[in-house]
Amino acid sequence: MAFGQPPVTFQAASIRRNLSGEQNTRIDISGNRLTVTNASLKTLIRNAWELLSFQFAGGPPWLDTEMYDISATTGAHEKIDAEQLKPLLRSLLTERFGLRFHREMKEGSIYALVVSKEGPRLSEGAAFEQPGINTRKAMGNARMQGTC
Repeated sequence: MAFGQPPVTFQAASIRRNLSGEQNTRIDISGNRLTVTNASLKTLIRNAWELLSFQFAGGPPWLDTEMYDISATTGAHEKIDAEQLKPLLRSLLTERFGLRFHREMKEGSIYALVVSKEGPRLSEGAAFEQPGINTRKAMGNARMQGTC
C-alpha cells in the first residue's frame, strides 16, 4: 500500500455469530477500527454497495436472519471514513463470506411524494445536531425517524 492511499482490505478481522436475539444493529468506526454489532449479511451488503432494500434481490433467507458481530482493523494509522468503509466491507464480504453477486436492470413501480392541492402539511421539527436515519423495530412494530 502506497503512503497516503486508503487500505482496501482489513489487516485483521474477527467475525462471530450473534445469538443474542437483539433487534438493533450498530456499526461504529473509531479510528482505523470497525465494530459491527448484531448485523445481518444483507445489512452489510447494502452498506458496502449503497443499496436500498428494493434494489436487493435473491440470496438465501438466512441473509436476513443470521446476525454477526465483526471487529476489524486496517492496521493503518489513518482514520476510516465513510467512503473508505465501502471497499473495505466489500473485500471482507467477498474474502470471508465468499460473496458472489451480479447486477441487472429491472423495471418496477415507484411512489412519488407530491404536494396536495391544499398545499404542504408538513411542519418543521426540532433541530438536530447530526443528520441521519434512526430505525427501531420490534415484533409487529417499526419506526423510522429521519433528520437533515
